Amino acid sequence: MAAYARVFNTSLIFSGLILVVFLGGLGYFINDFLGYVAAAVGVFTGFSCALVGALPMNNLKRHIPVALSFFNGGLVLTIIFGILILTDQQGRLSSWILAPTLVTIASFAGYLFLPKMLDPKRPWTLDPTKFKRPKVMSITTLEWLVFVSIIAWIVSISLDLILS
Repeated sequence: MAAYARVFNTSLIFSGLILVVFLGGLGYFINDFLGYVAAAVGVFTGFSCALVGALPMNNLKRHIPVALSFFNGGLVLTIIFGILILTDQQGRLSSWILAPTLVTIASFAGYLFLPKMLDPKRPWTLDPTKFKRPKVMSITTLEWLVFVSIIAWIVSISLDLILS
């Protein structure tokens, strides 16, 4: 295990639990059926994030399903919030939030679909014994893009709610 892996995994656990509270609360703030669906998906996604930290990469058999739960849940979640922003008649979230939402949707979709599209002949695996790891991996780059975009999305929503 890498020197800072324990710190990173612990931060994922705490971040996931923060996501549970934030996304669950945001869905309830919207206060309609689709908002409650978003809250449920948000709670699922947050718990999946926490489990990614609890089941790290050194156990790929357990790590990959929870990681994919996070990425798929995050994609569904941000699509739902995009729909909520587009259809919001009460102005609960400002329309400019759609821009970081679309970037976040694109980052989740990119992570889930681009590696297979860019290199369809390479078997999809993160197991370092099954392939020669390049210095820069597209999947890792896309994973960090998800990280940056979801933080920017949460900060944008938070600022919007604080300033409104």
